[in-house]
Amino acid sequence: MLGARLIKAPAQADKRPMTRPSARALSVLVLVLVPALTGCGGSSGSGSPRSSAGPATGTTAHDGASAVGLSPEHRAAVAFASHAAVAFGTFYRFIYTPYKAGAFNPPSPSRAALAKARKAAVVVAHEVDMASRAARASAALAQLRTPMATLDEGFRVALAKLKAGHFKLAEIQAANIAISAIKGSASGAGLPIGESPASV
Repeated sequence: MLGARLIKAPAQADKRPMTRPSARALSVLVLVLVPALTGCGGSSGSGSPRSSAGPATGTTAHDGASAVGLSPEHRAAVAFASHAAVAFGTFYRFIYTPYKAGAFNPPSPSRAALAKARKAAVVVAHEVDMASRAARASAALAQLRTPMATLDEGFRVALAKLKAGHFKLAEIQAANIAISAIKGSASGAGLPIGESPASV
């Protein structure tokens, strides 16, 4: 059920072309996002991982929103791209990649990989929630609100299951499809999302 919910909304959102005003707005935003994200340590996954001493709260240098001279619309876009980069990068490094390698497969899953995945899930759930909030604060990100909200809810449910000791492999694949759809929609509109995994 959760897998279907994670896949459905992003896939539909990805098929709907963005309106011209939204696409133009995102194209303008990306000109501001690139230098802002570079300044706050964003990367496409090849740089140093971010620290995960604790989930960030509010507006910090973590999301690049402290950049001087940015309008609220631009700050929301910077925050979205930064939080999404951490969420997606952490998901792929500590959850999806081990999953593809068979680290979670029964009857003998890797305890170390599972422990890392559980810690990563906490970070991912928080960062997805922060990115979803940022998307709601930017009119230019309107097309990403529904798929981000679906992904946010999905990770909340998955995190609760992980804390209870349940781990469903199908949900990992569903999350991958959802994230790929969101990244594709954003990139097609001129707002590429990199991957900046946290340290867990």
